[in-house]
Amino acid sequence: MIGVPIREADGRTYNAVTSLSDPAGSYYKRHLVPFGEYVPLRDFLGSALDVLGAPMSDFTPGRGAHVLNAAGVPVGVLICYEAVFGAEVTELLPETQLLVNVSNDAWFGSSMGLFQHFQMVRMRAIETGRDLLRATNTGITAAVSYEGKIFTRAPQFRVATLSAEVTPRTGATPYVRWRDWPVLGVIALGLGLLLLRRFRQYHRLGT
Repeated sequence: MIGVPIREADGRTYNAVTSLSDPAGSYYKRHLVPFGEYVPLRDFLGSALDVLGAPMSDFTPGRGAHVLNAAGVPVGVLICYEAVFGAEVTELLPETQLLVNVSNDAWFGSSMGLFQHFQMVRMRAIETGRDLLRATNTGITAAVSYEGKIFTRAPQFRVATLSAEVTPRTGATPYVRWRDWPVLGVIALGLGLLLLRRFRQYHRLGT
């Protein structure tokens, strides 16, 4: 699998990962970074940014969750900060048996953002119950188990090759089935009880 921009015949360019297995296929990134990979309200802001010489990309978002094949294993691909959105990752499940995250973390320099991004990626492995392989340029390249444990990792800011043994997994975790709804339900219940308590206090004061 390799990360590469793809320009289609209609002129649209996608941030993509391509599998060279048989059958080959490509996944187009769906959740683009504003001002990094596309310009919101481009008709309004685009010309102004061109005058300033701002180096903005102009990718088109992909449509639909698309699982790739790698050596016969269904692989769910997360490009860069797509791994931040847990509910969107579940759209690749339960078909996906292995997760792959590729990321350009040069945005973060040497800040804590590198480690925060990696911790979010580890959480996706736990939520989905899938082993995860991660490749970055300056961030943390690692193999992570379905329990969030780090099998192995490469040194940062150095060219390196990382080898790891992972296991394709099937099934659906509670998070894959219900996503964020249980948490949102608890929050809604808590707010409802709080409002009910305030209402009763106000009613007692009024009488």
